[in-house]
Amino acid sequence: SNQPDDPAGSAPPPPGQGQGMAPQGGGYGAPQTGYGAPGQGAAAPAGGPGAVDANSGLVNIAGLGTAKVATLGARALARIIDSIVYSVFWFLLILLMFAIGAASSSSSESASMGVGGIMLIWFFGFVATVLYELVMIAVKGQTIGKMVTGVKVVDQRNGQNPGWGASFMRILIPQIANFFCGLGLLVYLSPMFDSSGRMQGWHDNVANDLVISTK
Repeated sequence: SNQPDDPAGSAPPPPGQGQGMAPQGGGYGAPQTGYGAPGQGAAAPAGGPGAVDANSGLVNIAGLGTAKVATLGARALARIIDSIVYSVFWFLLILLMFAIGAASSSSSESASMGVGGIMLIWFFGFVATVLYELVMIAVKGQTIGKMVTGVKVVDQRNGQNPGWGASFMRILIPQIANFFCGLGLLVYLSPMFDSSGRMQGWHDNVANDLVISTK
């Protein structure tokens, strides 16, 4: 016998039955880029490279992605640790000068060595501390203190290490301020005066760098 036509026989199956469902949207779980990138629920700053969210401290850096601006406290702690490293340089130089002075046979030679020794200690100590920071920042973007505290200096244009020229300028500004008017400390505190949310000091602006957190 003939079966009646089923008007619904040609209808497609309901969604989810016999057919795969395409995922809606990108979903969560996409890897974040950059240092200190926000986790789920933390929105990256809107805008292109250089955009910063002053509330969250997040900044977009071309070539690096989203990073978190380092706090002044972390930078200050890194500076303190580096000051201890500098003290080791000076202590070794002082020991060397004392050893040379003790080896002198006459009092006149000892006196001249004392004056000359003080000048040599100052000169070599200054050179050692400048070279330490120059090389470490140019090559790694971090001194020992910055490694310990999770702070890194990067070129704000591309996220790379600052390089030799920028590293030199970054060191030169506080040295000039300290030499002429004793205000080197003010340079290191100048990120407090930055209203952009990037926490850039005067030396950072001259070197075109940005100090970010790696934690």
